[in-house]
Amino acid sequence: ITLDLAKIEKHLYQQPLMPYPLLSDLSINQFARLTELLRVDAPIQLQVQSLRTYPQGSVASHVLGFVAMREPPSDDSNLRTFSFKEQVGLNGVEKSFDDVLGGTMGYELWLVNPAGFKYERTEHVSAAPGKPLQLTIDMRLQRALEKSFGRKIGAAAAIDVGTGEVLSLVSKPSYNPNDLIPSFDAKTNERINVHNGWMNRAIQGLYPPGSTFKLMTAMAAIGAVQLRLDEKINCPGFLQIGGRNYPCNNHAGHGDVNLVQALEKSCNVYFYTVGLRTGPEAIMAKAKQFGLDHPTGIELPGETRRMNLPTPAWKKEKLFEPWYAGDTANVAIGQGDLLTTPLQMACMTASLARGDTQTIPTVAKKESPTELSRKPYDEGWSRVIEGMKAAATTGTARLVRVEGMQIAAKTGT
Repeated sequence: ITLDLAKIEKHLYQQPLMPYPLLSDLSINQFARLTELLRVDAPIQLQVQSLRTYPQGSVASHVLGFVAMREPPSDDSNLRTFSFKEQVGLNGVEKSFDDVLGGTMGYELWLVNPAGFKYERTEHVSAAPGKPLQLTIDMRLQRALEKSFGRKIGAAAAIDVGTGEVLSLVSKPSYNPNDLIPSFDAKTNERINVHNGWMNRAIQGLYPPGSTFKLMTAMAAIGAVQLRLDEKINCPGFLQIGGRNYPCNNHAGHGDVNLVQALEKSCNVYFYTVGLRTGPEAIMAKAKQFGLDHPTGIELPGETRRMNLPTPAWKKEKLFEPWYAGDTANVAIGQGDLLTTPLQMACMTASLARGDTQTIPTVAKKESPTELSRKPYDEGWSRVIEGMKAAATTGTARLVRVEGMQIAAKTGT
């Protein structure tokens, strides 16, 4: 055994009455041999300590998080000589539900002689285990989604539409929490940090939602009565706005398309036109109604609050610039200064599927999951859903098609 003098001095200063660990992580054979060899009155003692393990390795690591050994208090209070909670949750549900999972620490108080040997126990409190916590994550789905990413960077979220239960939440790259227990060094931190692996992109990553936001533009236009449901708009492959050509995703043009066809083919020109009619304020008001202006409220730490739904007033205040028609065209197709998280967009889509506007996601399994409200689609809402079904059948999302299953989808760059 190699003893670290600096650690011993630190221990004597901070915890003079607590035992100093000479060796940890003993194998079963080593533990058995030492048990046989140590005398009853030996100053060296064997203690059993709990240690967290993660059988699934890196799978769902951003949801689970990890625990680590906590340094003892370093202030001048007498509490530094007593027991403290050794493991603390530092990320994911380990952090959010630390009080539930951690249980209560037990302790003993002993009288010791001047040489430091214990001779009388004066107090004993038994430890209490933490409570079990079941998550909503479906590990088969989680593993399949993570495998599909390969070495790519990104995020994915799958939500039960009826309950808001998160069935899968992926952020890549990730980390293996087993590498962080009981502690981790600077080299491990650097290896994870080099690709920003600590970041949970599903709730902390901010991205322009792209064409998935066309659903909000359509809903806003219908609500503002700026769109007749059967109206056809001609797409020649671009739209000229302020002397500049704004391209469609199909440079050859889509011809005359109505709402369902525009969603099926993800026609930019259609939504440029509809967005300009509706205006940025009405579009962003609809996005706010669907919760895209605030965190989802999932029980995971660190969810960002920096999402952005830009308006002319915002641009004037933050960028000191006027708002142009081109800005409206950009946000109408989910680009420009518009920023949301992947989980927000999943919640928006779940709400849309139920005919509602709010979905609060959860990763904590309840005995009786709360059924979220469902509302009948009005005619405009039905057309949007019809367009999503067409996208998943013959349109830009047709790769998700599964024989015998009805799917509604929307692609986004």
